[in-house]
Amino acid sequence: FGASAATPTASVAVTKAIAHPSFDPATLADDVAILVLASAAPTTPLATARAAPAASFVGSQVAIVGYGETSGGAGDTGTKRRGTALVSNLGPETFDVVPDPSQPCEGDSGGPAIAQAAGVDIVVGVTSHGDGACAQQAVYARVDAYADFLSQAMASVAPGTAPPGARCLYPEVCAGGARECLSALDDPDVRYCSRPCASASDCPGSMACAASQCRYRLPTPGALGSACSTDDDCVDGRCVGAVCTLRCDPVAMSPCPDGFQCVDVGGIDYSCVAAAQFEPAASGSGCALAPTPITGSGPALAGAALGLALTLANRQRALRRITKKRSISVPRW
Repeated sequence: FGASAATPTASVAVTKAIAHPSFDPATLADDVAILVLASAAPTTPLATARAAPAASFVGSQVAIVGYGETSGGAGDTGTKRRGTALVSNLGPETFDVVPDPSQPCEGDSGGPAIAQAAGVDIVVGVTSHGDGACAQQAVYARVDAYADFLSQAMASVAPGTAPPGARCLYPEVCAGGARECLSALDDPDVRYCSRPCASASDCPGSMACAASQCRYRLPTPGALGSACSTDDDCVDGRCVGAVCTLRCDPVAMSPCPDGFQCVDVGGIDYSCVAAAQFEPAASGSGCALAPTPITGSGPALAGAALGLALTLANRQRALRRITKKRSISVPRW
């Protein structure tokens, strides 16, 4: 933005992303999504626009907020900033802004545009994309144009909607209330909804009754070491060799949990792979997963480490620029 930094806010984990079903990464059409938080946001939510803006919206000023760069290529993402921009064009599902004096930039994607209605701040748009130099114009998805999608998405994860066995995206989502949101015994990052039980017959077929609560048999679905078909089956978003895993760092030699080894599963891709999956290579042959255990250092490891560091540095969803023809991905949960 080139605007003053705002007061830092506490971070909250994102447990699920619900992207618009018609989102097109090539054209950035329908570029809106809902992020489900693990706990209440550390700020008071703003209302969202429901009705189409008046013709006078063009030429009006909006406040814009984000964590992106202060200018194209500045590389100073990560600080919350607030500025103002001028609405220059209104489309059926988007509106454009030009600097007045601020402009969103790389890393501001998903941030709000805020206008006032009867003296009350409301979110009228979501940052989508703009020019590569962050100097001419930016495009926002109109919140009012996606009111139905937003309402349906929020209703699908509303409090009390998750039955026993479903992911506990936040405690109150469970049908039995927050007290029924349990952490998996084999992976505290995996939480699911439960209910009281006296015997196995009180629980869904995939669960057992343990300590008067319905619990999954180990390994818990989605947990490290559980079976998977796709990355979406795993809470950490990583399915390798039909088993849920997580990334590991070959530079810091960050340890994997007991029973797992940090393995090169292709190129610069390192994962914690279950020891049962890891088969040491016979002379002149590879392993079932073609892994290379992390056991030393040297030029080859340093090169892989640099590539991995660059990969991890780009995991944050940045502002996508059509002029750069950059591909994007929706955050996994």
